[in-house]
Amino acid sequence: MRDLFYGWYMKCQSDSQTLAIIPAVHRIEGKRICSAFRMRNGNMNTSKLYIRGKVNFGSLSPLKYDIMGPFTLILCMECRHSVWSIRHPIQGIVDVNGQKYVFKNAWGYWKCDL
Repeated sequence: MRDLFYGWYMKCQSDSQTLAIIPAVHRIEGKRICSAFRMRNGNMNTSKLYIRGKVNFGSLSPLKYDIMGPFTLILCMECRHSVWSIRHPIQGIVDVNGQKYVFKNAWGYWKCDL
């Protein structure tokens, strides 16, 4: 059985702060594991990590071409990259262990690896 990987990279950037959220799901030896912790209603908590917040994405700006270029034709690639939005407006606030990330008139980038 082939191992499975799905990953998302969501970057939120203001003039002074950048926050990247990278959740992923893996299947290794038939068992699914997740590299992002359980998130519910915009909150994520573990013994060492506290995240709370909300970020709204504006209209997405996808690329006009496939980022994989000629590698799209190679079917046995480890994963395939897909840019969902190269630059979209974002608004919101995220608290990570007491550090506030404020996104007002900020920009986001979003890609997916399958």
